[in-house]
Amino acid sequence: MPPYIYIGRDVDTSDTEKQFISEYIGPGFYGVRHAPFMVPDPGEGMATLSAAAGMTPARIDRRLKYLKDSSSLAAKELQASDKAADYLRIMEQARAMMESPIKRAFAYAKEEKPATLAAYEPKITAEVLLDKKYFYGRRFGQGLLLARRLVESGARFVQVEYQYGPFKGFDTHDDGRHAAD
Repeated sequence: MPPYIYIGRDVDTSDTEKQFISEYIGPGFYGVRHAPFMVPDPGEGMATLSAAAGMTPARIDRRLKYLKDSSSLAAKELQASDKAADYLRIMEQARAMMESPIKRAFAYAKEEKPATLAAYEPKITAEVLLDKKYFYGRRFGQGLLLARRLVESGARFVQVEYQYGPFKGFDTHDDGRHAAD
């Protein structure tokens, strides 16, 4: 189970505003070892927790072993590199997550009662928002439900982001004016 999990952040690098906000979420000078496990949209699940078609667990394990073995052939400086060690550690952690409680936590749509799923549904629609294209529907509620299940599975720290449109009528930036004014 990753120690830090962040739910709801778009990993969209084409939007400069999202890139700017994302700069403050990462591990900073602590390095990749302390980066949060990112779950952009809980409703879509995490495809990386399941093997691609035709990939058996044994085949994945063989590839991981080959990666470790071949890295021992690299130059000594590369073998001693913290970044190379971090990369191998992340690959091992990714493989371990494929058979961990985190994978089961994502099965909330199948395992939770209909009444529980309904309790996490949004009570508003896009029509009542000032900027309708910034409606994220079920993402926040499903993020909360997933966070609960992850904590029940042993996660230590989970953050769920409430998506909002900065300067789009949510707050008083831009003198409180809506962008369309």
